[in-house]
Amino acid sequence: MQILSRCVSQQETFLPRLLVLCGLLICGIILPSAALDRQGHLYSSDPVALWTGLQLQSLDVSDDFQSIDISVPFPAIPYSPKLTYHRQAHESKLSRGRWHSGGAHSMKAHLPFGLTFEAGQRLDNFGRRDDEFVGLTFTYSHLRNHHENWHHGRLGADRGAPIPGDLRKSQSGGRFWKIAGSVALVAALAGGGGGGGSDSSSDTLVNNNPIGADGWQLVWQDAFDGNELNTDNWTARDSYNREDVNDLGACWGGGNNEAQCYTSRPENVSVIDGNLVLTALVENYTATNVNGQSASRNYTSGRIQTRNKQDFKYGRFEARIKLPSGDGVWPAFWMLPTDQVYGTWPFSGEIDIMENADGNGQIGGAIHYNNPNSAVYNNIYQTRSTAATPTDWNVYRVDWDQNNIRWYLNGENYYQVNKASWRNGPHAVGTSDHAPFDQDFHLILNLALGGGYTGGTVDDTAFGVDGHQMLVDYVKVYECAAGANAC
Repeated sequence: MQILSRCVSQQETFLPRLLVLCGLLICGIILPSAALDRQGHLYSSDPVALWTGLQLQSLDVSDDFQSIDISVPFPAIPYSPKLTYHRQAHESKLSRGRWHSGGAHSMKAHLPFGLTFEAGQRLDNFGRRDDEFVGLTFTYSHLRNHHENWHHGRLGADRGAPIPGDLRKSQSGGRFWKIAGSVALVAALAGGGGGGGSDSSSDTLVNNNPIGADGWQLVWQDAFDGNELNTDNWTARDSYNREDVNDLGACWGGGNNEAQCYTSRPENVSVIDGNLVLTALVENYTATNVNGQSASRNYTSGRIQTRNKQDFKYGRFEARIKLPSGDGVWPAFWMLPTDQVYGTWPFSGEIDIMENADGNGQIGGAIHYNNPNSAVYNNIYQTRSTAATPTDWNVYRVDWDQNNIRWYLNGENYYQVNKASWRNGPHAVGTSDHAPFDQDFHLILNLALGGGYTGGTVDDTAFGVDGHQMLVDYVKVYECAAGANAC
C-alpha cells in the first residue's frame, strides 16, 4: 500500500512535468538549442526567440534540478536604453526527497559597452528571504545563477525583506513548472515555432524600426524603389575631389590599374524594377576635370558611395546582390573611412565586405590597414574567400564592432578578425587602441574592370548587348541596440 501510494504521488508529480516538457518540445522552444548531456540532463544555454519578443534565455532540466529564465522586452522609449523584464525560477532537490524552490525577477536597462543596469528581487539559496537588489552588471545576466546567490561583476546593493507568503512552502516545488507551463501554453496558442530576425513577429518597435531577437536594430536602408538613385543617400561620382590629370577621379583606376571610367550617367548607374543596376560598357570615354585636364579609358562603369551622407561607426552592414560573370569583371561591396583621421590609405583602413573576380565561384572579404609598427606605407592585407555562386542572388554581410569584424555569406559566418590581429603594436598615427577601425566609414558599391584582382585582362566579347550588370536589391545597416559590443 505504501509502495502504491508512493507511485501515485510520483505519478502526480511526474505527469504534469512530462506534459510541460512535451509541450515545450512540440512547440519548438527547446529543440533549436537544447541537447542531452552525458548524464541525460536536458539543458539549453543559448537564447531562443519565441513570440512578441519573448525569449527563452536558459533552460536546465534534470532529475534533481530545474531552472528556467525568460525575458520580455518593454515598449521602447526614444533616446532611452532598451528595457527588458526577466523572470527566473529554479527547483533543487534536497535530502529526503524535499525540494527547494526559488527564483528572481528584475528589470534590466541595456547600456552601451555591454553594461547592464539591473534591479529586482530574488530568494537566497536557502529560500529564507526575498532580497531586493540593484546593481550594474559588467558582462552578462546573473539571473540564471541566482540559486547560487553569487553575482560576479556586479556593483550594487542587496536589502533583505520578509519572504513572500506564496514562497514559504518549498517542499513540493512547482514554481519552475508553473512558469514552464505558462511558456508552453503561450507556445501552443501562438502555433509553435521560434522567433527570427529583424522581419519576424518577435520584433519590438523602437522609433518605428524593429529590434530583432538577436538585438540588432535596422537604422538605415535603401531598397532602390522608384526610378532613380536617391541622392540623399548616394553620390554617383568620385567624392574625394581628386582633380589632377594623373589622379582624375572618374578615370583614375583606383590605384589598381583598373580599366574603366566611372560615370553618373543612367547608362552606368540606374534604378530599374526595384534594383540598383551598375552597368559596365565597352566604349571610349573621356573625363575632364575642373582644371580642364582629361583622361580617357576604353570602358565605362558605375560606382556609388554614401560618404558624408550615410556614415557609420560599427554595426551590421548587408546587401543582397547579383553579380556578373566574365574575364575582367571586379564587383565589390566595401567601406572606406569618411575622414582619413590616421592618414591616407591604408593608414585609415578599408573593410571589403564582398569582392569577386571574373564571376568565379569564390567571394572574398578583407581588411586593409598599415602595419601598426611602421610609420611609412606598409599595407597589411588580411583576407579569406569562400565558395559561392556569385551570379545568383546572395546576401553579403559584415558585423563590425570595436574588437571584431565578421564576414557572412547568406547568414553563414566564414571569416573573422579581431583587434589583436590589426593592433599588434602601438599605431604609428593616433592613440586609439582600436585604430584604425574606430572611425566613421561609408559604403561603396562598384563594378570595376581589369586591375590586379582579376589579372588585368578584360574580355570584350563577354559584355554582350547590355554590358555587364551588377544588381543590388537592397542595402541595410543595423546597430546593436544594447551597445556596439553587446550583440
